[in-house]
Amino acid sequence: MTDENKLLLSQVPPSRNRAQTGVQRLSPRTLSTPIETSLLSLRKNQCPKHSLTGTQFIVALSASTLEAKWEMNMTKETLPLAICAFVFFTAAGRTTCAQSPPKIDPMVVPDIAVQNEDYAKARKRFHTTLIEKGPAPEQVCTSTKPPLGVSEIEFPSGPVRLKSWINRPPAGNRRKSPAVLFLHGGFCFDFSDWQVTQAFRDAGFIVMIPELRGEDGQPGNFTMFYDEVDDAVNAAAYLRKQFYVDPHQLFVAGHSTGGTLTMLAAMTFAHFRAAASFSGSPDAVGYTRHAVAIGADVPFNYKDPMELQLRSARVYAASFKCPVRIYYGADETHFALSSQPTAKLAREHGLDVQAIAVDGGHNSAVDAEIRMAIDFFRQTKRE
Repeated sequence: MTDENKLLLSQVPPSRNRAQTGVQRLSPRTLSTPIETSLLSLRKNQCPKHSLTGTQFIVALSASTLEAKWEMNMTKETLPLAICAFVFFTAAGRTTCAQSPPKIDPMVVPDIAVQNEDYAKARKRFHTTLIEKGPAPEQVCTSTKPPLGVSEIEFPSGPVRLKSWINRPPAGNRRKSPAVLFLHGGFCFDFSDWQVTQAFRDAGFIVMIPELRGEDGQPGNFTMFYDEVDDAVNAAAYLRKQFYVDPHQLFVAGHSTGGTLTMLAAMTFAHFRAAASFSGSPDAVGYTRHAVAIGADVPFNYKDPMELQLRSARVYAASFKCPVRIYYGADETHFALSSQPTAKLAREHGLDVQAIAVDGGHNSAVDAEIRMAIDFFRQTKRE
């Protein structure tokens, strides 16, 4: 099995249908290192919360590429091991490895085409249809109080109010500072996500990390990259209005699922100075097809092409409203298959968008990607 297919299996959204069996899902934070390394080829020191819970898996692959790689690399000996790994880590209402996932043809998820319409305008006339309503896929995040110098605030997002952490400047400091809205990876938030953004704060940026609808007991339904875009945009609007934030120096960045939302938010909100996505996916089709094939939760009507279009930055590559850098780990060759074409389409429309491979993998490349993003943001500040 190649590393691409191992990563595919390691990043599947877990099922939420546990009530029928009473099986408690194993926390990804408690997995043993030998299992992580041998079954899922996780890089040393990767964060299990982001790598095991299904935020980003082979979403960059087209149907033909996905099927070809699967057939070539899944042998009679490796397929049972792969299925066992998936069942063990997601506990999707199954009690043994011998039980296979439901056999559903992934091609029920339709192909989608590049659109000329502006993404923000398309969103205004579309509302997602949820076939399953409920919270985000469960992850075990450690609840903690904000550290010294960090405040927990609430911001409005449509009918709900959501929590967020933000590092406000010391009292009496009236200087306006540049700010980064950071969208965390995975489907829950804890102190480890805040630690990821230390380099931004050290560089002088105010940082705000919102919790999105359906996460960590927050109100609202999980929609998988649609209404969560509204949450990101509303968080940005809140951040931009703070007296200590320079409204002309507002940036957005995010990792994994947060990277996907970063791209969609940069197509929606016109006030970002620049955006940086770290291992986000511009393409929802491969993600959704694989989720359907293995029986993982997809909360929206995935047979409707519009549902997929409006979750795919690649489809609306001409809609980026600020300079964008799409970073991904050099080990994540699958992300290159959608990130590079997305950037190319954007540049063909005269936009400053680049897809850049960075040494490392899904999590091991993040520190370097953030350093590159800081340089990129500083460059746009001077322009």
